[in-house]
Amino acid sequence: MFNGTKWNMQRMVGFTNWDKETLNAWTPTNTNTDVPRAIITDPNGNERESDRWLENASYLRLRNMQIGYNIPVVGFAGAALRIYVSFDNLFTITPYDGYDPTVVGGDLFERGVDRGIYPTARTFMSGIEIKFK
Repeated sequence: MFNGTKWNMQRMVGFTNWDKETLNAWTPTNTNTDVPRAIITDPNGNERESDRWLENASYLRLRNMQIGYNIPVVGFAGAALRIYVSFDNLFTITPYDGYDPTVVGGDLFERGVDRGIYPTARTFMSGIEIKFK
């Protein structure tokens, strides 16, 4: 996936906020780095979109999980009380640095481009359910 958010924060063009990784930019005394030199005019064109911002976006995600327990209700034939906890998007394991590895881009021509779209929400729910037969 092309990490467009990271590209926007690291391209070092103009007077905008930059990523903290810019502190490790190339200088004559800091040559052991993969971050290009920080210069507003960028005469070498380091701000161009390139494979520098391509990242592995493979992931493992637990999307839905529900744990519950049924308790029979004494005195009501066939009735049961169910207590449960439900989780949506409980965790995601990924080497991707962006917000969400499942982002598909804003339109047809931006598939695989992350422009900082809001990530998938994580939801926790609990409840009590009474069942009558």
